[in-house]
Amino acid sequence: MRLAMLKCWAMIIVAAVVVGLSVSQCVDGWRPCCNMAWIKWCVHLACGAIAVAYIIKYSLMLKRLNEE
Repeated sequence: MRLAMLKCWAMIIVAAVVVGLSVSQCVDGWRPCCNMAWIKWCVHLACGAIAVAYIIKYSLMLKRLNEE
């Protein structure tokens, strides 16, 4: 159980770092001038959304582990 909690915290931290990087890249690349830049911007946005989903998933898993 202790190892599972450690894994949850590690994944939450990694996902938070990915969200931060994704947001910084989206802000840096705002108002792209060509189609390829728009695609990169959307990929960064999608990575941020997926990382937020991971944070939610692992925080719920951590909550379940704490209740046991």
